[in-house]
Amino acid sequence: PTGSVTGLQPLGGKEKDTLVKTKKAPDTSATAKKSAPILLVTRDAIAGRGRAKRVVGIVLAGVGVGVLGAGIGFGVHARSLSDQASSFTGATGTELEDLYDRGRIADRNMVVLLSAGALMTVAGSIVYYLGVRDRNRAERDLELFIAPTSVALTGRF
Repeated sequence: PTGSVTGLQPLGGKEKDTLVKTKKAPDTSATAKKSAPILLVTRDAIAGRGRAKRVVGIVLAGVGVGVLGAGIGFGVHARSLSDQASSFTGATGTELEDLYDRGRIADRNMVVLLSAGALMTVAGSIVYYLGVRDRNRAERDLELFIAPTSVALTGRF
């Protein structure tokens, strides 16, 4: 790189967060294209790593908990229909069959929703963990940058 470091300054008053500024060097050779900035490390950039995974994980786990709640609701409804069928004193058998069918459907919905909700909650938790791990890895990364007039070591330790 042909850029030169103009100074290292603390960002936000924290010693561990570093901002590296660059300045374009004058083009002294005919083959030099242009200078490139060396690095810009901010606290927000580190915190942003894994953010999408954390948000998706929270949303997925939240929806999973909602689906679990719906499954519990169908279970309560199936139990209620079972109690009605047990104490059935109707005049016709078709009413009892209808009650039995509605209870069976509610039971099936309960099993499906509880399974899907548990799966979504576990998957959301895993995705959230992966996002936290990405952020923590970014905080521990050390990077060495060498410019013609200086050397910069960035990272968080």
